[in-house]
Amino acid sequence: SVFTVVVAGIFLTTCWLLLVSLMFVTGQQEEHQTLQNHSFLRFLQLLVSQVLSVPITCALLLPAACSAVDMDSPSSRNLQAPALLVLGVYIVTTQTLLGESGLLEPLTNNCGLDLRYPICYYTGISTLYFALAASSMGVFRGSDMAIATQSAALGATAMTWTIVYAFLKPVSCVPFVVALRAAGSVAIFTTAVFVMVQLGSS
Repeated sequence: SVFTVVVAGIFLTTCWLLLVSLMFVTGQQEEHQTLQNHSFLRFLQLLVSQVLSVPITCALLLPAACSAVDMDSPSSRNLQAPALLVLGVYIVTTQTLLGESGLLEPLTNNCGLDLRYPICYYTGISTLYFALAASSMGVFRGSDMAIATQSAALGATAMTWTIVYAFLKPVSCVPFVVALRAAGSVAIFTTAVFVMVQLGSS
């Protein structure tokens, strides 16, 4: 149900905020530096803030999407405002903390998982992904063809943004990150174009 999905999104956002709080607390005490640099803690942070960012966004946008297609129940209408509030907190904190000039202290090479991006690139690509999630869920309203067109345009823009930025400045010190991100955007664009063709021929 909508309630279960929204609760899952709020739960994951709460986990992210707890991880951030733990990073700040341990960063202020020298005896806890080992914990802060632990690879498992960094893995959890990257998992909730980057890998699961789109699923979390979709979960918290679900009440708004149901409202856009007139499928919402009174309970989902009641969830729309708190879900959007939690989504706003999640977006603001991830954008603020995960850039290379963010508030979190840079980690040493010992942790091995310091996957940060230039703040300009990360803000741009995250905005495109959040817009893509909202568009594909019908939050912006419109016909199926309009949704597919929006998704194709956003996928192409994300691919272009990644490739152009990579030519101008390094995107990440981790090998193949640019190729993986570009491939993901190409997959989104190709799928959206395929849907457009199918809708046009039906």
